[in-house]
Amino acid sequence: MRLNRRRTHGARRHSTDKKHRGVGVIRWSLKKWALLAEVIGGIGIIVSILYLALEINQNTESVQAANHLALIEQLGVVRSWNVLDAEFAEIANRGFKDFESLGEVERSRFIDYTDQHFDVWELGFSMGERGLVPKDIMDAFNGGYCQGFMAPGPLLVWETYTKGSYSADFVENVDGCFATAGFPTGQPE
Repeated sequence: MRLNRRRTHGARRHSTDKKHRGVGVIRWSLKKWALLAEVIGGIGIIVSILYLALEINQNTESVQAANHLALIEQLGVVRSWNVLDAEFAEIANRGFKDFESLGEVERSRFIDYTDQHFDVWELGFSMGERGLVPKDIMDAFNGGYCQGFMAPGPLLVWETYTKGSYSADFVENVDGCFATAGFPTGQPE
């Protein structure tokens, strides 16, 4: 009987051990696989975020380059008035120095020309403020206008005709440029 007990007991134990061992392995394996899947999923998310950041950075650089090119094109269109029309170049030169010396039609042409420059300048300024043009490019663009466009004629057009149609930030920028160039605020020399 003892042998029977042992066999029965042993058989049960053996049978029970296999049963518990099998279930335990399956549960442990599922937990392990779930943890592994979670880790892989987390790594996938991190890789996706890094890829997105890279794509956004490249897209930002592309947009900035395209906007820079658009500014150059707009500036080229306005500058072409002087290059393509010698008569107008003479009007623009006189208008910069002495707006009052221009005739009625010449004044109108000079106002349109100057207003177009302010429009291009404002476009570049607003793009720079929103980060759509790289800061160094915008600083150079703004500096070029601050140095090259500060004259009695453009100031008179700015104060008399166009200043009220621009944003407060741009007006402050342009007024600052005129003041830095030595023109009293609101009055040409």
